[in-house]
This record gives sequence, C-alpha cells and structure tokens, in this order.
Amino acid sequence: MRLALTLTAAIALAGCATTFEVPDAPVANLPDSAAPAANRSVSAGEQMMQRVATRIEPIAEDVCRQETGQTRGCDFVLQIDRSGGAPNAFQTIGSDGRPLIVFNEAMLRTIRNDNEIAFIMGHEAGHQIAGHLARRQSQVGLGGLAGAILGGVIGLDQQQSAEIGAQIGGRAYSQSFELEADVLGTYIAERAGYDPVDGAASFSRFRGSNSVLSTHPPGQQRYSTVVATAQRIAAQRAQGLTPTIPRN
Repeated sequence: MRLALTLTAAIALAGCATTFEVPDAPVANLPDSAAPAANRSVSAGEQMMQRVATRIEPIAEDVCRQETGQTRGCDFVLQIDRSGGAPNAFQTIGSDGRPLIVFNEAMLRTIRNDNEIAFIMGHEAGHQIAGHLARRQSQVGLGGLAGAILGGVIGLDQQQSAEIGAQIGGRAYSQSFELEADVLGTYIAERAGYDPVDGAASFSRFRGSNSVLSTHPPGQQRYSTVVATAQRIAAQRAQGLTPTIPRN
C-alpha cells in the first residue's frame, strides 16, 4: 500500500493537468429517484440511441474540430457491445483510426431517457476531445518506469514493481479525466438541446468510489461538477453570450 501511495503521488507530480477547466463545485445533492428504466428491450434502447445521436453526434464532432483542430479524429462512430456484462459505455479507437463510442446492451436497457443517453454520449466524446486515451497510455509508461526505479531503491522485485507502477500510472489521472469529460459532456448535451443535469442523475446508479485508486470519482462529486458547469453555461446565456468551454 505504501508503494502504491508513493507511486500515485510521484506520477501525479510528474503528470500533466487537465486541458479543460473543471470547476470547483459546491456539493449538489445527487437525486435518489433516478431509477433505471424498467423492462426496456435492447431494440428500444437502440432506437433511443440512434434518435439522440442525430442531435448529439454533429455537435460533438463540431466541438471536437474546434477544440482539437482535427478532422478524422472527430469522426465519431457509435457501436453496441453485445458481449454482456454490467451496464457500461466507453470510448475507444477503431481499427480504421476513427473514435468509437460504445454502449453495451445492459446500458441500453437501463437508460431512463434521452437526457441520460445524450449526456453519456457527450461524456464519451469528451474523452476523445481531451485526448485521454493517449494521455493515459503515457501515464502507464511513466508509472512502469517509476515503479521499477522505486522498487530498486527500496529493495523490491523490479519487474513486479514496474507492473504495479504501470497499473497505478493508468489510474493516476483517471478521476481527473472523468471529471474533465463530464464538463465537456455537459457543454455538448446542452448545445444539442438536452438537460445535462437530468442526464447526470444516472450517477445515483453508478456512484463510484472514494478510493484514491478508483478509476471514477464518487457520483456526488461528478454530479456536482455537472451542476456547476450547467450553471456557468446558463449564466453565459443569460448575458447573451455563446458558452465557451474554458481551458486551464
């Protein structure tokens, strides 16, 4: 455990911060009423996903091009994972180099409404916009190197220490990345005409962990970040401004 905490601190100090500003959010009460949809079929979930995608995808791609200057890296593809497992959605890169946003069947069965699926799509697009896959891989390499060095210093097996370091390196900024993607997802969903705060109520079903080594922050922290971001957007619109995504 001491090795893990030491490595986490070392990697955090050596790593890079988030690109987009995550607000210091006052605690917002996470709704307890966001129960999953009951008895929805996968086909009905697919229809919802496709309906929402017609509005979210062009906004996400436009935000991606504006923030990254890329074109192909912003050509999102939606896929469904039919391999089973707990409700999940994630972002990855396809064999053709295009970014994928993937929902598994269990997630499609439990989504409550269009706001939830819009926010989740925006969040996953946010991972691509912020370059999280490449940045996480860099942290894995840094963690492996730090683990090997520290293991040698304190007399542990260097191979084992390197493997532990790589695992910790992959998680060192995961929570920050999730909050950053939540901010981007809030802007994307709002621009597409959805309610990201209602969409983020799904965190009551996926609350996360308080552990420093957890890949996801606690649900209440994530929900509070979305609420604060939505309030910032609303304040800009009230002044007649087009909301812009703040960078660090």
